[in-house]
Amino acid sequence: MATEKNCTIEAVSIKTHQRVSLINFLESHDYIVTHIKGSVYRISREQLEVFLNIDEHNLFFEVEVGSVNSLKSENFYKNLLDLNTEILPVSLALDTVSTKEPRLIIVESRERKNLDENEVLSVLEAMEIAITKVEILVSQMLS
Repeated sequence: MATEKNCTIEAVSIKTHQRVSLINFLESHDYIVTHIKGSVYRISREQLEVFLNIDEHNLFFEVEVGSVNSLKSENFYKNLLDLNTEILPVSLALDTVSTKEPRLIIVESRERKNLDENEVLSVLEAMEIAITKVEILVSQMLS
């Protein structure tokens, strides 16, 4: 039997979907958004610094971890691949645009159409977790 307290209009909740701009959404979650140039933005909070590139259909998230030249080994690359299974939905990759020094990056992309708040937050939270896990792996490889 329901109590009278649960049978009021105030006790009934509904899920709504409001359209808000990505910048307002991020700022409401304590992220700082800085326009870099063109369609590139920096999203930061505490230790996290994510670069966001926007095109007509997608959002591309990227975190630069740094150079891995001093750690190059079959074991290191195997450990990075293993780590990829723990940091979903984001992935580790090597940015080889600079042929002198490949850089380890964390990447993810999302379609703009029907993008919801859980998707955006899960990407940013996964990037934070990935950074921590990569730092642990690198410190283990260096010791």
